[in-house]
Amino acid sequence: MRIAPVLLYALVVTGCSINTGNDDSQPETAKPPQVHHAANFGPTGAEAVRQLKAWYENTSADCGGPDKPAHLCSGILLRATDTNPAFYPWDPSPGAIRLGGVSFSWLRRDQTFSRTWENWNGFVFYPNQAIPDGKIKTIKVLCTFPINANTWERPTLQGCGAMPDEPDTDTCQSLGIDSASHWLEKYGRTATLSKVCGWDVRDGSGDTAAWFKMSLDAHQGLTGLARETFNELMLSTWNTGEGADLPLHSFFYPARSLESRAKARVDQARYREAYKITLPLIRMAFPVLAQDTTVISFLESDQADSVALPVHVDFEDLPTGSPLDVVSGGYGFETSVSKRVEISNADQGIPHLSGNYLLLDNLVRFPIDAVVDAKEARKVEFSWACNSYCVVLEERSGRETVLVKDEHIGPMQSGRLTLEVEAPETLRLMSSMEDGALMALDNLSIQ
Repeated sequence: MRIAPVLLYALVVTGCSINTGNDDSQPETAKPPQVHHAANFGPTGAEAVRQLKAWYENTSADCGGPDKPAHLCSGILLRATDTNPAFYPWDPSPGAIRLGGVSFSWLRRDQTFSRTWENWNGFVFYPNQAIPDGKIKTIKVLCTFPINANTWERPTLQGCGAMPDEPDTDTCQSLGIDSASHWLEKYGRTATLSKVCGWDVRDGSGDTAAWFKMSLDAHQGLTGLARETFNELMLSTWNTGEGADLPLHSFFYPARSLESRAKARVDQARYREAYKITLPLIRMAFPVLAQDTTVISFLESDQADSVALPVHVDFEDLPTGSPLDVVSGGYGFETSVSKRVEISNADQGIPHLSGNYLLLDNLVRFPIDAVVDAKEARKVEFSWACNSYCVVLEERSGRETVLVKDEHIGPMQSGRLTLEVEAPETLRLMSSMEDGALMALDNLSIQ
């Protein structure tokens, strides 16, 4: 049965969200005064990607000794946040201030997960040993959990202690959990319930490098949904209004969420407006499989201050095969719903397709960004091919353009579509989602 397209949510959510996942940044009061400094630019996009990839690939067991855990010099320390005009996402919430801890996740080649909380965007902190001079260096990692641990339900030890009436959620040290295998034996089957122990790794807690490594190994020993779920680290809370001095490296968004891309652009613009500091916005395609890598990209077209220049994508810059992320011509696509995603150049005698093209089974989405001071709609053209019902949906306006009406699987039909689109908009090319359904996209032009 064909699934009818539905109008999705707006690109930028302005309402509050529930306090879950890495995000505890829902303040109860208005934005605090921010300390402003002279213009100070963060790393360039290319430099930021080089740094992130280096930290990601560095699989050191410690950073200079048994009391120096790996997070001090390696990995990507990130926090998923909500985007709300009532507060700055880099400021801690009143709840985090009362608790004394702020929730993060940590990503490395040997510590992978498939998504952030609700695929939210957020920001990245420098590893402590790489923090530039003049930035706050006193924020500490307090504890580490192999999986999301619902730390807002842990009122003691700054979010590192036990949940009420759940003694088996106290620190792993207090419970005698002294290896990754021991942790997996005790919690592995029920880890997604978040009722787990974590290792206290604050200064003076003993062999903190070994404790931290146990948490990494325990996470990678998980399977299925538990392995795909983000880990959780608690960091000591900082003061509100210190955004300019925080060890912020960059903003990020998950490649599987264009909604998060839109919100991340808002966060990036607000940070630049508040502090005259430009931090790059990074695209991260988190690995679906444990053996896959995270694809880290800087795209000029993602940046909040980028000029929406004409776009031309023909996929000729990508090798054939199944990409971990679809970025061509400096332009990113979302393909998270599709199970089959390929760059193909198979000559099937299909008109309108030439050379390489994107081949999928279910759905592809791509953004149409607004041009500053534009008085006309943007002209969007692309070649398409479908072997059953397929439709183009403009998600913001709700307008649909049916390309193929026949719901039964048959030979590929193709054409070239031209649309006048009121930006900002997100276009969705969607098949019938029946078994055997295929569609192709090629030669995309946005003027």
